[in-house]
Amino acid sequence: MRRLLLAVLAAAATCPGAAQELPAFRFHHLHLNDGRPPFLLEFYERLFDPALTSRVVEGESSGLRSGPMLLLFGKGASDASEPTALWHFGWGGVSLGETYLAHARREVAWEPPLPAGQLHLHLRSVTPGAAASWYRDTLGARVELAQPAPDRRAALPPPEHRMPEALVWVGDTGLLIYRTMPPLVSTRGKRADHIALACDNLDDALGVLRRRGVEVISEPARRGRWRTALVEGPDRLAIELVEAP
Repeated sequence: MRRLLLAVLAAAATCPGAAQELPAFRFHHLHLNDGRPPFLLEFYERLFDPALTSRVVEGESSGLRSGPMLLLFGKGASDASEPTALWHFGWGGVSLGETYLAHARREVAWEPPLPAGQLHLHLRSVTPGAAASWYRDTLGARVELAQPAPDRRAALPPPEHRMPEALVWVGDTGLLIYRTMPPLVSTRGKRADHIALACDNLDDALGVLRRRGVEVISEPARRGRWRTALVEGPDRLAIELVEAP
């Protein structure tokens, strides 16, 4: 029995999917591109509590921090007509139950000040279940899966039927995943360019992701106060890794 237990522990230690190998990732920021960074700063600044909100500069990007939320703005964007994995984003509580359906039907409009600590992202995916599994197995995210009934999907407007098939949690940030048709193009250079996750040690995190077959788009480099690298997630979503112990 003792030999069997030791063999199991040894296998777990060397298995690429071993839970203890996963770095601890936390949501860090959302990066948007636009030719008018000052306009974006002023627009989003009006949406949050001024007592909790301040402007920041990180490398070549200006940005806005409100409580735990960080938005960074780039200086340009290509044609937004091609669909990407990063559909849109919002603020407020999320669920996969009747509350979400009610909100989707009446198109809830959040009034300022927005709850900065409840930023969430809406993602498109050709295979939502596989995408959710990737976030769980590769990033250690917590996953909630829900297959919507056909009658519920029919009652909601297309294209994505407004009913997610999965909810992924990276820390306290929710990623809602919707089914869509291919193709999806890379988020790089689009208006919603990438999401960023923080880790304690960038080199260690990249090593784990490489062993799991994750494509590294750009190698580690200094960006302002941070060392960062860029990897590609499901459905060509660009994910920046930020070394922020």
